Amino acid sequence: MYPLFETIRVKDGIIQNLEWHQKRYEIAYGQMYSKTPIRSIGEGMIIPQEFAHGLCKLRVFYNEKDRKHEFEKYIPKKIETLKLIEADEINYDLKYSDRGQLNDLVNRKENCDDVLIIKNGKVTDSSYANIVFTDRGKWFTPTTPLLEGTCRARLLAEESIDLADISVKDLNQFIGFNLINAMNDLDKGSFLKIENIFR
Repeated sequence: MYPLFETIRVKDGIIQNLEWHQKRYEIAYGQMYSKTPIRSIGEGMIIPQEFAHGLCKLRVFYNEKDRKHEFEKYIPKKIETLKLIEADEINYDLKYSDRGQLNDLVNRKENCDDVLIIKNGKVTDSSYANIVFTDRGKWFTPTTPLLEGTCRARLLAEESIDLADISVKDLNQFIGFNLINAMNDLDKGSFLKIENIFR
């Protein structure tokens, strides 16, 4: 069994942003097993020829002693609408292979494409991505994510986005949002309207 995993972007046979996945891998491994991993997340990685061109998704599943890799061609999800869902008891602070809690919330999305999870009144994440909001000037991401994503961490380090304490009542301060994760970087040139988030 592999309780944890990383999702990594591979473009034309080149692994992207590996250092950010390594950082999260070390943190998650340390929290789960109370020690530092001996191997790096990308050690011994060979990209199969069939995934050497175009955009691919690499999943690295791991436990204390072992790991396995899965590759697949990446097909972006078309997410345009989000349903606000309250889930005060949810915990997904590490990238767990068991996504049962998240899947249960997705089942409540009604006619929307995905959910925006609210925990203790604070905005967190969608079911598969961190969220960023714009006020037509800057971009902001909640201080209360369920999972601290690698794309989010990189954008914060680059000062491309800022942290903000965002509750449900604050959403109308923004004009739009984007979803970001390892496979989807922030496109500052476009956004989905804040009205696409439904209560």
